[in-house]
Amino acid sequence: MDYSPDGRLLATGGDEGFLHLLDARTGRPAVAAVRAHDGFVIRTGFSPDGRMVFSAGSDSAVSLWDVRTLRQIGAPLPVGQGWVFPAFSPDGSALVAVSDIGGAVAWSVDPAEWKARACALAGRSLSRAEWAAFLPERAFSPACR
Repeated sequence: MDYSPDGRLLATGGDEGFLHLLDARTGRPAVAAVRAHDGFVIRTGFSPDGRMVFSAGSDSAVSLWDVRTLRQIGAPLPVGQGWVFPAFSPDGSALVAVSDIGGAVAWSVDPAEWKARACALAGRSLSRAEWAAFLPERAFSPACR
């Protein structure tokens, strides 16, 4: 269990694989819980600015979540095998995770960097059809120009 930087929320998980955000004062859910992992949640933690929370599971993955909505940000981040122990960098720009069997990974959590990397890898923007398939809740706005 971890407190948000402002002390208003608690992030918890457990053997059912759900991530819960609770009002720290009342203990009541702040938003609806989400199924975060196959297996159980090992660790949770908030970004320094309190806008993101991570969950690490017995499935050896780390997931990022938007604190306001508990919507997942991106795909789960694979670390390898074993138990995974993540932490945000002090400035909140990266998420670092190590496994108990020696794997270690660092990811930028800056959406602008994700955008630049995706554009570099793809070499183009998403088409309107791809946008509709993958981002149906958002208005079409090509990322790569």
